[in-house]
Amino acid sequence: MSADPPGRDPARHPVPAALLHDLRTPLAQIIGYTELLVERAQDVGEETTVPDLKKVSAAGYRMLALLEENFASLPAAAAGGDPAMAPSDLPDPADSAVSPDPDSVDSSAQSDSADSADSADSADSADSADSARAGHVDGDGKGGEDGAPAAGGKGVRLADFIVGNREPILAEWEAFARTCTPASGAMDIVALRDHANAMLSVIAADLRTHQGGHAQAEKSKGNAPGAGHVATAAEEHGADRAESGFTVEQMVSEYRALRASVIRLWAKAQGEVTSDDLDDLTRFNEAIDQSLAESVTRYTQELDDSKEMFLAILGHDMRTPLSAVLTSARFMLDTQELEEPSLTLTSRIASSATRMVHMVGALLDFTRSRLGGGIPIERAAMNMGKAVHDVVDEMSAAHPDRDIDVDARGEMEGEWDCARISQALTNLVGNALEHGSPGTVVTVETSGDRDGDRDEVSIAVHNHGPVIPPEQLGGIFHPMKPRGDRHKAATDGPSGNLGLGLYIAERIVNAHNGRITVESLEAEGTTFTVHLPRHG
Repeated sequence: MSADPPGRDPARHPVPAALLHDLRTPLAQIIGYTELLVERAQDVGEETTVPDLKKVSAAGYRMLALLEENFASLPAAAAGGDPAMAPSDLPDPADSAVSPDPDSVDSSAQSDSADSADSADSADSADSADSARAGHVDGDGKGGEDGAPAAGGKGVRLADFIVGNREPILAEWEAFARTCTPASGAMDIVALRDHANAMLSVIAADLRTHQGGHAQAEKSKGNAPGAGHVATAAEEHGADRAESGFTVEQMVSEYRALRASVIRLWAKAQGEVTSDDLDDLTRFNEAIDQSLAESVTRYTQELDDSKEMFLAILGHDMRTPLSAVLTSARFMLDTQELEEPSLTLTSRIASSATRMVHMVGALLDFTRSRLGGGIPIERAAMNMGKAVHDVVDEMSAAHPDRDIDVDARGEMEGEWDCARISQALTNLVGNALEHGSPGTVVTVETSGDRDGDRDEVSIAVHNHGPVIPPEQLGGIFHPMKPRGDRHKAATDGPSGNLGLGLYIAERIVNAHNGRITVESLEAEGTTFTVHLPRHG
């Protein structure tokens, strides 16, 4: 199936649950209405329409199969609900490694690097660890001085202990990693260990590198020395875990297990704890935290990229069967030979298919803007006043129970992409209708200003209704916002319930080198204002 991005399992991608629900709803209506029409046609002997209706039904089931195949096994956390496996549900790393002796040091108590920064030497030679952070290892796969015999007994520094006891550390970590089902079920020992070996080399090298107070303070803020464009072992680990299907909770637990294994084994070998040991523990926790931050950042980036590519391919694959449904429904309506209730059912099929067309179009615009450098536009001379009136006429026809007032003044001529501007205005007006209080008027005010350096046209879309909380204004244009938000950003309306309406409108305006502002006050209502320069 072409909906699967190369090397990815779509069932693992964090696609919002609303996407599945919102696409299924009109699709179920299409299939249900079509099957009713087939039954009625067969009952009354009107067999001529049955083949076309069955084509519509088959196309509907084909789209449903696309959704089910790509989302059926989607875990709850990926779908935007409760995590499939919360951190508290995961096996505790301490269970895979025997609990530390009573005299062992609590690693969490040593993780505050800021307290020890004051006593550190002010000299800073942390740059010498750059190549180690990139995850490079020697030809034997162990890196650095890892050929040394196993280190044990009292007085062994933590870096030497890690180098000399690599195998027992990795064995305990591997035992825990195997519990991260189902992702680890089909992985062999080499795959399970992947970059843990290299990460231990990086950590040991970091512990052996002199660290001044400034370097320690920077590392505590996540600004540890990097390797430039070369991916670190931790970054590669995060990318591989994303591709292997591990959840972020499972990956974080791997680091907890690695930390617990090293500290338990070392504390048991040390017996008594010295001031140098406490310093080593602080440095070790800093190194683990830095590696974890790198892994999580890369993991999130990989999932975001693959999710957006997957959505683009899914949207593309749904266009063909959707086009067949809409074309067939419109053809049957255009014949003007249908009688009730067939006429109503067919009209509903066409309406549901049109909603899905808007959804798929919004989905493709979203992925195009995220993956392709923005929404493309083609400027041409146009009259903004006419475009606004056309959009308002269409929206008034679709919402006959609502009043939309238009006020246009000033010079309306300019160079914009008429189709894209109409799309943005449709989303904004649809948003105002959706969230405005019933019975209130939506106003669209268009103003053409030529005042000094200002040579722009502004369009203000205003509605009265519940105020948008101030804390949500900053993220009002973010795509696919959680449904818990009061202001769902045109989640119902022209963009098809996917929470993309305001996002796409903002991207279109941005492509014209314009901007959108929003104000929402209890007394005045909510106003979205678009500012568009006439000539880019």
